[in-house]
Amino acid sequence: MKTQDEKGNKVFINVVCHELVKRPLNAQMKEVDDDHLDTRGISNLRVPLDVSPPKNIVDKNGASAVACDVILHPSVVTRAMMGRSTHLYQSEVGRLAISWVEKEIGCKLRTDFKIIKSQYKGGDKPDAFPFVEGAWDSSYTTTPAPPPSPVG
Repeated sequence: MKTQDEKGNKVFINVVCHELVKRPLNAQMKEVDDDHLDTRGISNLRVPLDVSPPKNIVDKNGASAVACDVILHPSVVTRAMMGRSTHLYQSEVGRLAISWVEKEIGCKLRTDFKIIKSQYKGGDKPDAFPFVEGAWDSSYTTTPAPPPSPVG
């Protein structure tokens, strides 16, 4: 996705996924099943995620930009890419990603964003994410986690 910071600089957010990230959680901190995700979405759920450090990149026009990765469970990302709730999931994931990237890069981002049909921004593939207590499935002990799968 593509948005801008408060100064008009481009910010690319790569939404990536990996099974190591926990599924969305309900108010009782229990992972929800696919039926819940299909019928109710993620708006009232805790959605585990992580954000990579920002990478300074150059866009296709030679202008400087910033790219960050946001990693989520595949059950969320696949719903944002296809299916009957695609638009709803894209909006929810977009708002969630923007709010967490703002914290990572330390500035406000525009909330209007564009889903771009592009390859991964910021290198050939995502870097491995370090293990994050609470966001990662504790049955896995790999540190750092294997690189996530790029989406798109």
